[in-house]
Amino acid sequence: MKLASPFIQLPLKFDAERLTTEVAALPAEAWAKHPTGFTSNAAVRLISANGGENDDMGGAMLPTAHLLQSPYIRQVLASFSSVFGRSRLMALGPHAEVPLHSDVNHHWFYRVRIHVPIVTFPEVSFHCDNDVINMGAGEAWIFDNWRRHKVINPTNNTRIHLVADTTGSADFWSLVANGVNPATGKILSPPVIPFDPDATPQIVTEQFNMARVMPPAELAFLSSDLLADLQTAVDNHLTDRHAAERYVAIVKRFCANWRDTWSVYGDDASHWPHYQQLRQRFANDIVGRKLSLASNHSLITPAMMGRVVLPCLDLPLDALTPTDDPHVGRSLSDVTQTRRVVANLQIPKFDRPLIILTAPRSGSTLLFETLQQSHVLMSLGGESHSIIEAISALNPTSGQIDSNRLDASHATGETISIIHRQFSQHLCDVSGRKPAPDVAIRLLEKTPKNALRLPFFDKIFPDARYVFLYRDPREAISSIIECWQNGNWVTYPTLTGWDGGWSFLLPPNWQQLRAKPLAEVAAFQWQEANRFIVNDLATIDSSRWMAMNYADFLANPKHSIERIALFADIPFDQGLHQRTSGDLPHSRLTLTPPHADKWRRNETVMLPYLEAAMAQFEAIKSFAQRHHVAAPTIPVVGRNELCPCGSGRRYKHCHGQLR
Repeated sequence: MKLASPFIQLPLKFDAERLTTEVAALPAEAWAKHPTGFTSNAAVRLISANGGENDDMGGAMLPTAHLLQSPYIRQVLASFSSVFGRSRLMALGPHAEVPLHSDVNHHWFYRVRIHVPIVTFPEVSFHCDNDVINMGAGEAWIFDNWRRHKVINPTNNTRIHLVADTTGSADFWSLVANGVNPATGKILSPPVIPFDPDATPQIVTEQFNMARVMPPAELAFLSSDLLADLQTAVDNHLTDRHAAERYVAIVKRFCANWRDTWSVYGDDASHWPHYQQLRQRFANDIVGRKLSLASNHSLITPAMMGRVVLPCLDLPLDALTPTDDPHVGRSLSDVTQTRRVVANLQIPKFDRPLIILTAPRSGSTLLFETLQQSHVLMSLGGESHSIIEAISALNPTSGQIDSNRLDASHATGETISIIHRQFSQHLCDVSGRKPAPDVAIRLLEKTPKNALRLPFFDKIFPDARYVFLYRDPREAISSIIECWQNGNWVTYPTLTGWDGGWSFLLPPNWQQLRAKPLAEVAAFQWQEANRFIVNDLATIDSSRWMAMNYADFLANPKHSIERIALFADIPFDQGLHQRTSGDLPHSRLTLTPPHADKWRRNETVMLPYLEAAMAQFEAIKSFAQRHHVAAPTIPVVGRNELCPCGSGRRYKHCHGQLR
């Protein structure tokens, strides 16, 4: 966002030592590479699209698990009284830098980035335009990222900042008005806002940030701002006048055609091909035209692409099959051609998704991480509840539902479309490959909340296959108790009718547990999850589900995965073979090292609830044994055989070389 000065220090200060402690508590795997690939730049996602491990700038923004386990970071964000978009911890390694650049895309036209240094040093320098400053630990700053800027860390240590993107509420801009421009020589020394262990901060995040089709008024406004900058460059003899006039004519024609199309079709998705053809033609017309802007000396075309062309339609460029018809995108009456192009939209195709159903702390993560080694299965890399609950009607905190129970009525046509699209955009296989456009996706999905969602998923994926993983309730309930106590498994930090945060899934009638012992809450979650799974599985064709005891999986993982491979009709390929040939590694969500009698640490508090749980466990085993999938020996895919991923290449030339 453009500001009146390169830097503004805000009148807030935070406890850098406390922030450092919370950062140090995050697991090493929380740090991901910077999306631009800058050397020695890494990030922890705190607020992201659907709360997932991604760097998307559009979509419903939700807290990630890393933010939920960081109470003071949440308090720091809440103190700005604003709505947040993508937010992260940013690390800059020793002797590294963020190279000189300007932020010119759509996201940055409306948003400013707040910096709160956590670990920093006097030698670290932040450059913006002609100003250079050092941001002190615990201070709060914003800067004009439209101007050219860079950061240099010449030390032997890693610098870490909390960075949060916001459009800014009225209260936030009042705070900015009380800030100072360091170039004036003024110094702010506000008191430190300490950590409050009793605080329950509300972090408000963006839910609507990108229109499906950009309204013509916004498109014209964003374009005009760039054209005015270009005109300033012409007036100051920084760019060629005649070339600029041609560029302006191209932009104005695009804006006029967009407005005409909008006046007929609005944002009706069935008519997106018209917009797509207009956009593609405009992109082709401006590519290669090297005209400089006056304000930051950037080229106008990359700015126009990032600010207008890419975000003006919720489809990637070239998402539609090209057509030779010259009237597409020009003639609004060609309904037949429109229908033909719509038919060529690349709608994701799913083939027999494999969905793990289980109560919390029953081994689903270990099973999921094992099955992930298949080169046929695609997954989100983690749990999907952030994608599902980004849809307000499916989120218990929205007031529209009061639990995680979802049935077929919740799977509306629009919901199915959103989930198909969101899943397909974020899926990849174990090697990081995205789904091929013409190959049906074999989805692997798990989150314990899905124990309450089978009818919902069965409408979204009518040919889905389900693996019911069940575990001894003494072990599972004890682990649920310890995770509640640990505080890192909070799924709902605030819940109307509940004191404090709620962890794990939210079964119907959870309200009756208010003020009950934690062991009773944990037992209720285990029992209700398994009750819903058994009852729902009984309503579908028995050929579409199988059951597995977690103890059997641990005792013989190779045999267990062979059973699943046979049931799911996937090859027992080299990846699965290697993962199950020895002892399985601990899952990434292991709280403490497992051992046989670990559950006895909570035996006393669980005792009042174990009789009913053990009786249910015996009924589950009986239910599962009535539908048992045997597992013959399945040959491992040979290196000279065709790869099971569907590429048509031999395994040694495809996935075999990636192992």
